[in-house]
Amino acid sequence: MDWFQFLDAGERTDWWKKLQEISVIDLIKEIDTLINGLKNIHPENKKWYGHIDISDLKNQKQLLISFLNLLSELTGWNFESKNWVIDGLETYKFTKKIYTGTKSNKVFLSLWNKKPLSLAMTEGSTIQYTLEKPNKIP
Repeated sequence: MDWFQFLDAGERTDWWKKLQEISVIDLIKEIDTLINGLKNIHPENKKWYGHIDISDLKNQKQLLISFLNLLSELTGWNFESKNWVIDGLETYKFTKKIYTGTKSNKVFLSLWNKKPLSLAMTEGSTIQYTLEKPNKIP
């Protein structure tokens, strides 16, 4: 939340204002609503891990559209399918890494120089990052 304030996100976004004003109980209810919505659009996923498997996109087009519609309903964002090119999507495989060693600028810069797709400092000495391997986004 400090980062959003640092980036001045609170001045420009309705979701930030809502997040600042919502109680922890109401936030948990909102997250529960999202998770139940995800479960409802993909009930055959018996092993629910908090995500929807869309690895076989050719057979999952309707699942993806349902997911985008759910996000639209829950966030107030307007999903218009005509603005989305869903046919011909490709699945990319990436590698998640976790660094738990000594904290230093040198270590951080060495990870940063790998050009991660994502990077999060989740604890004092833990950095989780994702590399574009084995696939690379064109």
